[in-house]
Parts: sequence; C-alpha cells; structure tokens
Amino acid sequence: MASVTLKCRKCRFPLLNSSKTPLLSVHNEYVQSEVVLKPNIENDCTRIKDEFFFQENGLPQWVVQKLDEANWLRGKLNCPKCSARLGAFDFVTGQRCPCSKLVVPPIHIVKSKIDCCFESPALCGANSSHVIEKTPD
Repeated sequence: MASVTLKCRKCRFPLLNSSKTPLLSVHNEYVQSEVVLKPNIENDCTRIKDEFFFQENGLPQWVVQKLDEANWLRGKLNCPKCSARLGAFDFVTGQRCPCSKLVVPPIHIVKSKIDCCFESPALCGANSSHVIEKTPD
C-alpha cells in the first residue's frame, strides 16, 4: 500500500501522511491508496467520495492542538499555515452514515480542500495541482 500525503490545496502545506495517520472511510475502514483515486461507491456510502475520516489515535500535532482548544467537543479544522478551512470534528453528536449502519468517525477533512500525493515526496512539488500517483518500476 502506497503512502498518501495530504496537502492543503491553497498553500500546499503538508498536513498529514497516511502511514502515520490512517485514512478511514465513513464505515471506519482503512482507505487504500487505490480508493483515494477511485472510491468504490457500491460498497460504501456516498460520503467517502467527499471526505476522509480519522480516529483520534495517531493524529498530527496541529489537529491535536485544535481538538485541545475545543476541549475535544466540536470545531473546525483549519490549515496551520494559511488558515483555510479543511474540515471539522464532532465528538458530541455521533452522526450516523447515510446508510444508518455505523456511527461516522469523529474527525473529517473535505477532499476538495486538499491535494493527495502518493509515495514519493519528490512527486508532490509546489506546483502540483492535481492527484499524482507514482508509476510502478
């Protein structure tokens, strides 16, 4: 499984790496790098194509800081560099996914607010504006 780095779409600040902070679907399942490019909507709710979800373990420091500021209740996630809104968290409500099977993980980032870069940091240059995937050798 290739590692995925999420960067702010506005300023390209590296937000997190999937090898340290696993990406989850709305059903709390690990998202593989192939699903980042082409989500399997038949096997998951439609929110997977719009958002990445996270559990509270293994989060980057900037997210933990936002959670601490809001006393781990609810709030918005902004880029630590440019303050662009990226997502939100809600530990109070416990929302269910659209199919009503499971409770949605409490932290999410909206895919349209980030760029996904795969495997090699060299492939994620400052001028990249779309998803890049490393080709197999």
